[in-house]
Amino acid sequence: MNNKLIFAIFILVILLPMQVNSSIMEEHIKVAQTAMDNTVSSPITQELKGYEDYYHMCQMLVDLSVVYYFSLDSDDGTKLNFFQKLFKIFTFRIGSRYTATHSINSAFRALELAKDNPKLKACAYGIATHHIVDSVSHNEAVPEAIKKTNLWNGLVHSIKEIHDKNLFTNEADRVYSRQILELGYEPEIVNFFEQVYIYDPVLSKVDIPKLMDFFITQLQTTSSKEYRLGFQSFF
Repeated sequence: MNNKLIFAIFILVILLPMQVNSSIMEEHIKVAQTAMDNTVSSPITQELKGYEDYYHMCQMLVDLSVVYYFSLDSDDGTKLNFFQKLFKIFTFRIGSRYTATHSINSAFRALELAKDNPKLKACAYGIATHHIVDSVSHNEAVPEAIKKTNLWNGLVHSIKEIHDKNLFTNEADRVYSRQILELGYEPEIVNFFEQVYIYDPVLSKVDIPKLMDFFITQLQTTSSKEYRLGFQSFF
């Protein structure tokens, strides 16, 4: 067993459960708020006025499927053993249900469903913004970290995002991000998310309202400053 594999297993088994428990919630909000501050004359920014909380809240709720971050089952539904799970970590084979909520198609559907409802349109813009913010990290920051460390994407990816998030967010950002999640319980919002995602074949059998409730509850009640849902799905 070479040193790289030994180090990788050490990171996965020892460090992930204890330390890699971060969310990227407030980072999404910080980036989006900065963009709004720098585009005050933009028609979209003007549309968001009065609905900023919904815009940011819906941007965070795209991650509601984080409990499926690492799929624990094979494609035919059989359980994977520990080493098969390790392979998924190293190759960064993300769970299909998590991937489904992160499809750009969901953003297009959200904008279509929102129509002329200003609150839902702000929510739809939030869903779309989530993908834009992710794209910068996934196409620039994370690949650069992989290049520097010469480690697998599955080990570097989230740790790099956590590191970057901690550089420019603070406690006030974290508190705000958790407070506005309460808006996700509004029937109009719950129904909107269900309509956005339920028609995806991968999510058709998922109870979207229940998943939203679980996600929000975990973030608002966790005893730590962050959440571990994505990594807990592996263990």
